[in-house]
Amino acid sequence: MRRKFFLLAILFLFLVVSGAFLAENKKIDQYYPSLNNENGKSRVIVWGDSINKFEIQDDEMLLYDYKIIDGYCLIVENNKLSKIKKRAERCNLDYMIDGSDFELDFDKSDKKNEVKKIYGEYGNVKYNNHGSKIAVLDTGSAYPSLAEIDFVEQDYYADDENGHGTAIVSIIKRTDPRSNIYVAKIADKNGNAYLSDIIAAIDWAIENDVNIITLNMYSQIENDIISPLTLAIDKAVDSGIICILPAGNSADNVQNFQPANSDKAIVVMSCDANSIPSSFSNKGGDIYAVGEDVLARSIDVSRIGESVVDNIVKVSGTSFASAKVTGAVGLLKEINPLLTSEEIKEVLKKSYDNVKGDETGRINIENALKIGEFYNY
Repeated sequence: MRRKFFLLAILFLFLVVSGAFLAENKKIDQYYPSLNNENGKSRVIVWGDSINKFEIQDDEMLLYDYKIIDGYCLIVENNKLSKIKKRAERCNLDYMIDGSDFELDFDKSDKKNEVKKIYGEYGNVKYNNHGSKIAVLDTGSAYPSLAEIDFVEQDYYADDENGHGTAIVSIIKRTDPRSNIYVAKIADKNGNAYLSDIIAAIDWAIENDVNIITLNMYSQIENDIISPLTLAIDKAVDSGIICILPAGNSADNVQNFQPANSDKAIVVMSCDANSIPSSFSNKGGDIYAVGEDVLARSIDVSRIGESVVDNIVKVSGTSFASAKVTGAVGLLKEINPLLTSEEIKEVLKKSYDNVKGDETGRINIENALKIGEFYNY
């Protein structure tokens, strides 16, 4: 069984990224099990409350022992898949074969420099001494980070060979220059990734004590089983981490896609600069942000968007709208570190601008900072 995921692309205006310092990754070796040749074998995810009843056989390789969900990822010979499924069912566990891949998705966005306006008018806002710690789970990044990991090549360097992750980081840093970026590369240069790696990346982000996780992918729901990815997102929010997700670019409803169907994450839709919902954007999310014709910094040979000049590309999609909201949430956490995910949702809803034809509005970062500074005091 294959599930198709889509990386959501957007275009944005890039500002110079503030300095970041390289730091040692926490307990990073645990995420690099020795992989056997996977030809003739498949990755299988089993999960559930009774995972301790599931005994791993000698001919099954344990790839990941997840912390955020009660589950394993195993590498199993294809001729034994039916047997492992039966064993999972006997233990009342959910089961799926992981053959996930991502597809980059494009459209259009806003070229206004909102950050200069915010910092120009709100220079008296009191920020704490440390920027928010934001984990970007994507194709890697060309920017320096506090910690990084590559689940594709299984090493310590999350080099971006696609350009999507670099664009996402540049939008976040444009909006929140103080932010500290943690990068987990979970998709290769073609945008392909395993769901099992994504969940492991969430574990890694939590291990690094981040405040915010942004994850730019979605998959259409195929059955009534709660996806292990949606489950991981929900549990991350329960642990105190804010998870920000794009709504998706299928012109549908977010409830038909995972992990955007998470009720606990902040799900971002796309609109144009005139606050008209983007034709490609899924509906039913928590907030809008401009996701059309966005200028973003990318890599020399970017596989996303329309090249404008040098490393600047013009892209569109809900993932870039999500990146803008991620930066804004980073600012909110800096001025009021006690804000919870649910409280941030409330602040965004109390401060947004109207969007044509939808009761949900477009993010207004200035208003959000005004309301959020003393929101839970």
